[in-house]
Amino acid sequence: MSAVTLSIASREHVSRRAAAAIRGEEQGAHISFNSVGLLWNTLTRKRWEILRAMIGQGALSIP
Repeated sequence: MSAVTLSIASREHVSRRAAAAIRGEEQGAHISFNSVGLLWNTLTRKRWEILRAMIGQGALSIP
């Protein structure tokens, strides 16, 4: 099972995480946004509803 973490993170934080990944440290799957505004410009209401419906459902396929 894979999980993706959505977060608000500075460029510096993302760069530190990338450097740690290059050193071989597991980072997991992340999608980071520079600001709350950017996150909500990307995740429209409908997209957020889809994500909420998917949470906890286990593996899903796209028919």
